[in-house]
Amino acid sequence: MKIFYKKNYSKTIKILGPWLAFLDNLYFLDFIFWLKKRCRIITKVHAPGFELVDHCQNREELFRAKRWLTKEPDTIQWIDEYIRDGEVLYDIGANVGIYSIYAAKKYPETKVFAFEPFCMNFTKLNENIAVNHLGQRITALPVALNDREEIALLNVSVFESGASNNQFGHSLDYTGHAFKPQFQQGAIGISIDELVEKYHMPKANHIKIDVDANEPEIIQGAKKLLSGPEVKSLLIEFCIGEGITEEHSLNARRAIEFLQKMGFRLKQEADTGQFESSKNYIFVR
Repeated sequence: MKIFYKKNYSKTIKILGPWLAFLDNLYFLDFIFWLKKRCRIITKVHAPGFELVDHCQNREELFRAKRWLTKEPDTIQWIDEYIRDGEVLYDIGANVGIYSIYAAKKYPETKVFAFEPFCMNFTKLNENIAVNHLGQRITALPVALNDREEIALLNVSVFESGASNNQFGHSLDYTGHAFKPQFQQGAIGISIDELVEKYHMPKANHIKIDVDANEPEIIQGAKKLLSGPEVKSLLIEFCIGEGITEEHSLNARRAIEFLQKMGFRLKQEADTGQFESSKNYIFVR
């Protein structure tokens, strides 16, 4: 991966900003905003046959960009092995779009729907779609997938783009323990089946779910889709075992059993390397 640094004017802004703002001159203020827009890092990741571009404005975004292809190698492997050109991918919990962009770049005829309810991530997700020229291949939607349609609070763990562990409708983290959100954002929740039936969204052939807690609810909201032949594989992150509450682990195990009853076979499970007891589970028909 090559990292291209634009000139960083942060110190200049800190020193001159208060004085220029005090002058209340629109030309000076325009200059400050111009500098601020350029305080970012552009990363370019070279994958076999294509290049991925990411604009980073904080440490979390840079961390994700630097580990684009290595953060979760099993997710990249799943995209490489199971998805085929011309199919439909749902990326649920897309964050800033790393895997949506990788899939859309690798398979030019594949349609990707990226779901991300957190406002900061959704903005960055769309920016990354734009700088990679993927507006015709990726559709980003600012909704929280759920087991039903409702309006609720999205409990935000850290209010900055690239952050994860934001919970819709409750404030229990990926371990099942309560946390104090930095911010509570209004959000709309809807089930996959409602999106397909009400809004005629193309049915997914492959589904990735990584939302740090609400995976069982999302699966329950996709019963009709999962009962049909369209879905060929799923990659889902579950947290089970040490450090995870008994109820949280039980809900995850029930979701796995439900998928198996729907005709899916557990093909692989791999540590994510992010959280204790967190694994990616790959299901296939």
